[in-house]
Amino acid sequence: MKYPITKVVKVSCMLAIFALMGTGRLALAQMPKSLDAPIHYTVKVVSKLYGNAQETRQIASGEVDDFTWKTVPPAGAVPIDRQCPHWENVPRDSEHAMLRQTKIRLAPIVGQDGVATIQLGFRAHAPQGTYIYKKKSGQKLRCPKDQVHHQIVRFTLPTNGASKTIKLTDGTILTVTATR
Repeated sequence: MKYPITKVVKVSCMLAIFALMGTGRLALAQMPKSLDAPIHYTVKVVSKLYGNAQETRQIASGEVDDFTWKTVPPAGAVPIDRQCPHWENVPRDSEHAMLRQTKIRLAPIVGQDGVATIQLGFRAHAPQGTYIYKKKSGQKLRCPKDQVHHQIVRFTLPTNGASKTIKLTDGTILTVTATR
């Protein structure tokens, strides 16, 4: 029995599509499951101004995690009046005294080769002395100076236990380690 040419072409195209779909499924099935698993990221901060900290978290590829550390400055927490112009933006303790704070946002994306492309956002506050703030009423307040540093860094890091050390423009040293 002979089939018309259009039917042969349709069947051939359908077989080719099914073959490609099968190849795609096979390729996905061959991808190591460990690439999808969360990876242990250790972030270490060494800073004279903002303090030292370290923590390990599990983060899956494509997720974002925020590391936040609040510490008391070496000279103690600095009192801040609610009327100081930047009161709502500074890290404070329960008694409303200014503390040091370091925030790191880690956003890794792991490639097929097991290498993570990471965007790291760093933001830190620390009291650095005081200044006199004069209100419109003429009243003077002593307010802490808020030393702030913000920087975004992008880098790659193998997820086999490798580490990457980064020196920020303010001298802070960050070390990120990724381990499966």
